Amino acid sequence: MAISTARLETSVEGARGLDGADPREMTRDALLDGEAAAAAVMAAAKVVYAAFAAEISLRSTGGAIGLARQEGFSTAERMIGSRAGVSPAEARRLVEAGLAMLPPEPNPDPGPDPDPQPNGTPDPSPDDPDEGSGEGSDDDEDLDDAPLSPVGEALRAGLIGPEAASLIVQTLEGMDDAAAAVIEERLVKKAFRLDIPDLRRACQRERESYDHQRFLEDERRRREARHLLVRQDADGMVTLTGRFDAATALPIVAWLDAQVKDSFQRRRDRELDDHRTAGQIRADALADLAQHGLDCSSMTTGVKTTVVVHVDLEDLRRGSGLVDTEHLSTRLSIESLRAMLADAGVIPAVMGGPSVPLDLGRRERLFTRYQKLALARRDGGCAWRGRPPAWCDAHHILDWSKGGRTDLSNGVLLCRSCHVQLHATGWEIVVRDGQVWFIPPPEVDPSREPRIGGSARVDSVPPDTGRPPPTGSSPPISPSSAQGVKASAPTRGAPAGLF
Repeated sequence: MAISTARLETSVEGARGLDGADPREMTRDALLDGEAAAAAVMAAAKVVYAAFAAEISLRSTGGAIGLARQEGFSTAERMIGSRAGVSPAEARRLVEAGLAMLPPEPNPDPGPDPDPQPNGTPDPSPDDPDEGSGEGSDDDEDLDDAPLSPVGEALRAGLIGPEAASLIVQTLEGMDDAAAAVIEERLVKKAFRLDIPDLRRACQRERESYDHQRFLEDERRRREARHLLVRQDADGMVTLTGRFDAATALPIVAWLDAQVKDSFQRRRDRELDDHRTAGQIRADALADLAQHGLDCSSMTTGVKTTVVVHVDLEDLRRGSGLVDTEHLSTRLSIESLRAMLADAGVIPAVMGGPSVPLDLGRRERLFTRYQKLALARRDGGCAWRGRPPAWCDAHHILDWSKGGRTDLSNGVLLCRSCHVQLHATGWEIVVRDGQVWFIPPPEVDPSREPRIGGSARVDSVPPDTGRPPPTGSSPPISPSSAQGVKASAPTRGAPAGLF
């Protein structure tokens, strides 16, 4: 693979003006421009280094003593980490990114030679520097010109970074070629606009949807691995450490989230002089629950909690599929859901069957419970930053006092901080064809390129994304348009996860 330093040289040239600058003395715009220039240098340098990391890894494997051991390191990752100043995990991601930029290996078994040499004369030895496919041969040039995978192409073009490439490569491991090709294309498009946490969620959902039997096996394994440890510390504190499978954790997380949300809401409404942090509220709530269990005649906080899961009607009828929850990014199987439905506190929000009316027009000011369930399904939580639905409220896009209707097309699920920030920074929200779009103000992006929000950011089968035309239909996203989004202005003030 021939290394190109064109992007690195261009980004370094763009950062030359930073020499001698003091970020503490910069204006806001200068600070953000300087940060963008430095980020471009770092991203371009990682792509160049990834090529070296991949080759070091390749030369460190095999029967003979590899390069890393020759240099005094136990593994290639430790060698790369030591030289680049990164962790072994980051070194592994650089290696995987570099390998993704390599052209596909030629078929190792091309079959019998259709034109054998006469009189038994052997073919030229591949080790002969003057013959065959040695260094500098036409075969090597053809290999360098071979098309790369979508991940490799996007990485070399600078549309995604090494960590995103590594995530996608790991997701595709073990998949059959046909499915891997479709999923790779889909994840690369998502990587153009998602930050790493959201891309990790998208990759997780692809793995979950690819092999349902494996998902069931993983779910059983996680169930068996659940535990809770109690340790009394020397300073008099008690530490609880636990790991739970999704089905076990869901009612716990839902109940604790409800306590935190209720306390914060009452604090905002000045009903309660409460200065506790979210962590302190959870600790107190857990203690209250335990006391209630010891003496069921005592009262709890009075905050009622309902666990809501989203399930497709056809999956429910078929008895196989995956279920989204409002409190965890990890999904459940239909089998686990049916076991939970024995509890009256679990409500399945079935999608695709008969539903209650969800548009109220101007008759009602507040969104109903059923509308909030529908918004939670559509937006997946806070439509801007992805926080859990339990942390969010339904807000009118066009305020009710200004004529806005209490309809789903005029509603969006936002946590309080995002709601305030949107109004304060001039971002606009548009709902088209059941998708939420956020439009940045001109000072963030002069082209005002809309950015997809809500569940569509990480869904396994996403809608086509790009600038939605006035009709509401959206053209497919392309690498060039994605690059334009990332390069504009340079996305100053943009919320994480929307590009």
